[in-house]
Amino acid sequence: MPITVISKNSGAEMSRITILPVEKCDRSWVGRMTVKLWGAKNVVAHGSSFRPSALDGFIAYIGNQKVGFLTYDIRDREFEVITLDSLNEHQGIGSALMEAARKQALESGCNRISLITTNDNLKALKFFQKRGFSLVSINRNAMDESRKLKPEIPMVGAHGIPLKDEIELEMVLASMDEPDDGTLRRFRRKMDKEMAASLERYEYDGPLIFVVDTPDACKAAIEILEQYDYVGFDMESRPSFRKGGENLPAVVQFACDRGVFIFQLLKLGEFPHLRKFLESEVPRKVGIGILSDRVALSRSHGIIIGGLFDLAAVCQKNGIQTLGAVTMMANFFEVHYHKSRRIQTSNWARSELTDTQIIYAASDAWICIQLYRFLMERTEMP
Repeated sequence: MPITVISKNSGAEMSRITILPVEKCDRSWVGRMTVKLWGAKNVVAHGSSFRPSALDGFIAYIGNQKVGFLTYDIRDREFEVITLDSLNEHQGIGSALMEAARKQALESGCNRISLITTNDNLKALKFFQKRGFSLVSINRNAMDESRKLKPEIPMVGAHGIPLKDEIELEMVLASMDEPDDGTLRRFRRKMDKEMAASLERYEYDGPLIFVVDTPDACKAAIEILEQYDYVGFDMESRPSFRKGGENLPAVVQFACDRGVFIFQLLKLGEFPHLRKFLESEVPRKVGIGILSDRVALSRSHGIIIGGLFDLAAVCQKNGIQTLGAVTMMANFFEVHYHKSRRIQTSNWARSELTDTQIIYAASDAWICIQLYRFLMERTEMP
């Protein structure tokens, strides 16, 4: 099955990257690209010569255009990346190829992914370490032996650095692939936004969404929310692009199993029912990094939110490094929760919210419910 991810390109548009296995008809292209990018038909690592065009691998496409490829070799439950090349940088192509490789390694029963790079390849060292790889060993002066197998290897590499040593990196898969033991132990792994971007994109999958903009609708929504022990919570503010300007709360959203309710504060006026609900200690209001929301509502409306529960604090207490919505969703559910900067900084004070704003706001509240339940099953909640 093809793996498809969404990635930003250099402009404002989005590029759809599709990852497909290397087929027989692709091998001549892989061979030509290997010669172009690596200087010969073969590559050399740890004293062995590999011909990428003969290996298994993946090709990345944007539309019908090939934009990158990865080749690999599997031996003794070890998945070794032989080549990884992105023809268009900064579009998530390398990340998408590595995610396909990780999934293939797991499906093949491998317990580690390894690769060899050289001492001059600073870009590769940065790329792989940011994606959870660790340095294992340095084979000093290994390139002297490699040149016997591939004389085309130059003496000086990138950045004018003498090309001398091989550096081995690895990602251990056992802890990521172990059975779920009902705790958070296996989720104490490094996850950043670049790694998250290589995953399948999250699409809103919650209940019906209600935009609440009248006092009667506000009262009815609060009566529903009060029936629950906990609700997902978030807030959107009208952006201020003036230096020293304050972002004023414009929208407050709550999620429960019966729906996501988006309250437009500026259209509701005084909203006494919502004020009482916000200040009450029950139900528990579950969010991510929500201290700033408490401060903002206090300053703008004199409301002290009661019953706040920060999911990031639970993660931190349990030794989990992923503390934001994007990285939590990637770590726990292996999906890319895309947070559009354009929508985040849009005009939330407008009279009629756009469809994209509504989905954005609803998603922010609904995922808090999903994350809370995930954590509640695996750790004791305060």
